[in-house]
Amino acid sequence: MAKTELSKSTFIRAVQCLKSVYLNKNRPFLRDHLEARQLNKFERGHEIGYLAWKLFPNGIDCSPKYPGAYAKAAAKTAELILGGAKILYEAVFEYDGIRVLPDIIVLENGEINMYEVKGSLNVSPTYILDAALQYYVLNGAGFTPSHTFILHVNKNYVYPGGEIRPEDFFVFDDITSEVIQQQEFFKFKIPEAKAAVNAHKSPEVAIGPHCYLPYPCDFRGLCWKSVPEDSPLYLNSIDLQSRFRLASEGFTSISQIPLEGNDNKLMKMEIEARISGKPKYQSSELQKIFYSTKQQVYLKILFIENAIPRLAGTRPFEPLPIAWMALKEDGKFIKGKFSNPYGTFFEIAQQLQYFLDKQDLLIF
Repeated sequence: MAKTELSKSTFIRAVQCLKSVYLNKNRPFLRDHLEARQLNKFERGHEIGYLAWKLFPNGIDCSPKYPGAYAKAAAKTAELILGGAKILYEAVFEYDGIRVLPDIIVLENGEINMYEVKGSLNVSPTYILDAALQYYVLNGAGFTPSHTFILHVNKNYVYPGGEIRPEDFFVFDDITSEVIQQQEFFKFKIPEAKAAVNAHKSPEVAIGPHCYLPYPCDFRGLCWKSVPEDSPLYLNSIDLQSRFRLASEGFTSISQIPLEGNDNKLMKMEIEARISGKPKYQSSELQKIFYSTKQQVYLKILFIENAIPRLAGTRPFEPLPIAWMALKEDGKFIKGKFSNPYGTFFEIAQQLQYFLDKQDLLIF
């Protein structure tokens, strides 16, 4: 069997940046530390995937149990399909040095339908490319999908309580025509990605918007280490494209950016603050707080966003309070309590009304 050089994720990485895919394979120790938010996304993906399985129950889980078992799992997948299996989860297919594991494969009436599950409210171009690569591999391996679907989260879903009905939670998008249209792209991009992975040294790729799009790259710390702190690339008041446009125009420091005639007030304030090293603020607004006769009460709320709702009446990804605290200037404080692990703003308001006085000014 041919050597597997790319997985689905490494190919998508190569499309974003050839240097990133080289580093991922050959210099993984240079990777940035994974943020907790990113780890949460991985966990969310597994949870969403298991819920989607309920749409097609009694399938066979083909996922390999350890890294060295992929080749055996691919052979087992082919054996199951030829043996008449109807539903496969995480089936393994290999072709042209690429390995993919479609989330769900359904075989019925001589057709092969492929379902890719996404824990997102919408279908992005990257998701379509992702599914198109899987189509490419399955087709090359001799198991051409008749239809390709993306299952994503229904943005209009409201959790009624009790067990979630996956048929209400998911939306089916048929993207068969889109994935077929993408097939020509792989003829030149796959060899390019393989060449980068197997290169003797890192490809020369300049930093750019691709460092963040479609996903933040986990080698930014390496590639951005020579970017000075006062670079326009670190401005928070303008979007990513505008930052790189300034850099391409030759501005290497924010002190070089002309402020006269600049209509972006927020950008102007940020540049002035960074150059002077002093904060910029609207004194009239701060005076309302600091010179108020009312006692200040500081409210802090911790939120969690669940792709799969846990509280009746809520939607996917709706922020839910899990803890809160209010502190008065005189030292009095209250720690919020919820009847469930997740709370609501209504519950917070109810508890605050017994803690706040008329002369209090609530600051969130």
